[in-house]
Amino acid sequence: MSGIRVTYAGLISFVSGLVIAVFGLVTILIITRNLTPEEFGTWTLIISLLVYVNYILPMITYWVTRETARGIESGKTAILSSGLFSCIGISLYLVIVYFVSGQSDADQDILLSAFILVPMIFLHNVLVAINYGWKPHAVSYGLLALEASKIPLLIITVYWLQMGVLGIIFAMTIAYVPSILVLFIFGKEKIKNKIKIIYIKKWLKLFWLPSYPSVGSVIAAFDVLIFTIITGSVIGLAFYAAALVVSKICTNAISISSAVYPKLLEGKQMGNILQNNITLLSFFVIPLATLSIFFAKPAVYALNPIYVEAYPAVIFMTIRMFLFTYSVSFAEFLKGGEKVDTQENASFKDYIRSKLFLVPSIRFIQYSVFLISLTFVLIMVFSSSTDVELITYWAIVWLAVEIPVFIYLYILVKRNFKFKMEVKNFVKYLLASILTIGISYYMSLEFLEFNPSIIDFLPNLLLFIGLGIFGYIALTYFIDEKTRTVFSAIIHELKNRST
Repeated sequence: MSGIRVTYAGLISFVSGLVIAVFGLVTILIITRNLTPEEFGTWTLIISLLVYVNYILPMITYWVTRETARGIESGKTAILSSGLFSCIGISLYLVIVYFVSGQSDADQDILLSAFILVPMIFLHNVLVAINYGWKPHAVSYGLLALEASKIPLLIITVYWLQMGVLGIIFAMTIAYVPSILVLFIFGKEKIKNKIKIIYIKKWLKLFWLPSYPSVGSVIAAFDVLIFTIITGSVIGLAFYAAALVVSKICTNAISISSAVYPKLLEGKQMGNILQNNITLLSFFVIPLATLSIFFAKPAVYALNPIYVEAYPAVIFMTIRMFLFTYSVSFAEFLKGGEKVDTQENASFKDYIRSKLFLVPSIRFIQYSVFLISLTFVLIMVFSSSTDVELITYWAIVWLAVEIPVFIYLYILVKRNFKFKMEVKNFVKYLLASILTIGISYYMSLEFLEFNPSIIDFLPNLLLFIGLGIFGYIALTYFIDEKTRTVFSAIIHELKNRST
């Protein structure tokens, strides 16, 4: 694993992430422009239900990444296990749909048909886990293949054939095929080994450790279900999903830290690397978050004019996603630096005391508080609020519970690694992004016309966004030595790769 290059892999992941974001934009435009709010809300509900099914998958993916990174050949066993676990996942999904469909106005037949996504998701995620511990940048190529495949398939099923949500389900299922092939090619060296039941026994014996973090994700996903049950409709979910698409743009910067986790698994001392990585993360995440905040209204309008009133929620969601980007990276640093699973005689108590248990415990508490708070708030304001107001309250609650977690995880990282937050650079990036992107936004107020035609509106919107990004890069390059170092590092990494 000494071949993992943190900067190169991180930059590859980030650039790929930006391309994926563009593909994702086209994908979501096809969906939002051709589905009714009811259909879009149903698709949002399906995505949420699939999260519950994925709860059992980390029992494989969690360990195969750590084992692959440490030279343990469990790849083929993991692939076999994914087939067995997907059968359990399908059964679980069908049971969940049976109970949920009666609580909303979503079409039960459409919800049930989404079961075909389960085996594809399981196999794909296992291959992602194998490559993540072997060649992290290969994961980016696999995701590129996935997102690129969605576009022509959605054009056929949703735009031409007008199949609605069923068209999305079929398109997404088929789109996994090229991605799986790409990931298989990159990871084939780690899949040549023999199938060993001993690995499955270990995963089942320690199932509680990777399953515990998943409990938090499952709990968090209940927000969609709670909203649906309280309102009795999926229309509000459509507004929520539209706002979420725009706010999540800044989370693409998480990929900058993608190679740190497997590198930490090697046992390297990485204080300086972590410090530089956080600075590089800040360089990208700050302008992306600023873009989402300033251009919240025109961005949601581009998805579909129907959802334009959801833009206030975007602001609160973006701030939450901004903090979440850092906290996810901090959590990965902490888990990557933990060595308890390298001890053959590690006891249950040792695992409980480790960061492998501490980090998900933090999330578990956070998401539990979030769900209780959200339920209370929605019950209090439901009768007197519109769907747009409800999702804004939803976003505010999310932000409120993210702030303390961000602070606590930062403190933990500071205690466990020798690095410091380069506040001066952070302030420079923040002021530069506000100035350049702010100017671009105020220019858009003067010249950008809100035209319902996506062909007329989107190119003009992208022009102003592009001006803001270019201004940010140019300004930071001239005022910040660290930025010039970043560009030099990028050129250096690319030259090293080419040779």
